[in-house]
Amino acid sequence: MVLLSGTVSKLRKFILLPSVERRLLVKAAGLLLVMRLALSLLDFSSLMRLLERLHHSRSEVLATDPLLVEKIAWAVQAAARHVPRATCLTQALAAQTWLKRRGFPADLHIGVARDSRKQFQAHAWVVSDGKVIIGGAEHENYVAFDRLDIF
Repeated sequence: MVLLSGTVSKLRKFILLPSVERRLLVKAAGLLLVMRLALSLLDFSSLMRLLERLHHSRSEVLATDPLLVEKIAWAVQAAARHVPRATCLTQALAAQTWLKRRGFPADLHIGVARDSRKQFQAHAWVVSDGKVIIGGAEHENYVAFDRLDIF
């Protein structure tokens, strides 16, 4: 019964959002699902080549609303809490794709670090106009690859 009431509460919160925010969340969830599926079906370099062609093939209008970057980041992060296995890489790819399609600069960064057990951990984040918009403060703990030789 508690699980059901939590679901109803989340649905109620979603319905009470302004329609613009609901649309952003639905689009973000869709992109996250597509990226999650693509990551499970394609190797990383094939996916990156496909996304690169997509980014260049038909970018939408040139970016005009700088607040949209923050709205997209919010929507991706909020929707990720409800999409299974929406890892940092899934979120970064969804945000980067959305931003580039809207004409905003969006650079994907991937870095590695060693955890307390000396095992490698990886993290992905997106930078737009010099600001980390997905991946938050944790990116500072990772050494970023200078360049991804995937094309």
